[in-house]
Formats: sequence, C-alpha cells, structure tokens
Amino acid sequence: MAEVSILLVGNTRRAEFLRAREMVDRLGCTVEAANIDAAEELLAAGQVVPQLIVIAQAYPHQFSHEAVDRLRRLAPLARLVGLLGR
Repeated sequence: MAEVSILLVGNTRRAEFLRAREMVDRLGCTVEAANIDAAEELLAAGQVVPQLIVIAQAYPHQFSHEAVDRLRRLAPLARLVGLLGR
C-alpha cells in the first residue's frame, strides 16, 4: 500500500488529538502546519501535495470557514477531515 501524503493543520500535540495524530502518522507521510496561514504557504510553495488534509480545531471557530475554503482551493483533490477538540 502506498503512503498517503497528509497535511496536518493545528496543534495536534494537544492531549485530545494525540491518538488521532498517532493514527494519521501511521497512514503516511505527514507534514504539519501550526495554522491555516502556514498551511497555505506550504501548499502555495509546492512543498506538500496532500491527498488528505486534517484540520485539528482545538475550540469552536478557531479556523474560519473562509480559511478552510482557501485550503480547499489550493488542494482541490485532497480529502478534508476535521478534528474537534474539547
């Protein structure tokens, strides 16, 4: 099985995301961005071409719908998964 290219957005080192982070790391090659702006820079520079984008939102409205839409436009073929914190 080929490795999946994954872009993780958010602080996945938080306690509520640790198990999900372990699972994502097992899926493939993971690149992490602390926030949407950093993710946009990685995508625009071609440093990552993700098949999967995982957005770890620690609290409601941490990332706006508009910001997530910008990521979708930069990686239109990537699947998008959202993780919601406590």
